Amino acid sequence: MLATDLSREVLERARAGITTRSSHAASGPAARQYFQQQGTRWQLKQEIATSSNFRELNLAQAWPFLPRMDLILNRNVMIYFDVETKKTSGPHRPAAAPDGYLLLGGSETTFQPR
Repeated sequence: MLATDLSREVLERARAGITTRSSHAASGPAARQYFQQQGTRWQLKQEIATSSNFRELNLAQAWPFLPRMDLILNRNVMIYFDVETKKTSGPHRPAAAPDGYLLLGGSETTFQPR
């Protein structure tokens, strides 16, 4: 798993793998396979944390080489791009495998209607 963000602070919090009980990330029975409860907080299980790679990446700029990905999850990314940036950069570039999936947050689109 590769997790990216512009913010080093956000990446450090993600690397720590700790979330609060009220967070949607640790709610529901399915999340228990990835998190373990520690008091009122939830800790990402060690085997998940060690198999994850956290990197600073600006999707609007040139990307380093990335392997083809089967699944790309985007939340609150494309909403910040103007139409031209959406056309020339972002997650729809050739990072997804030919039969891969790109899932966007509910407020995002890859294009702007005219």
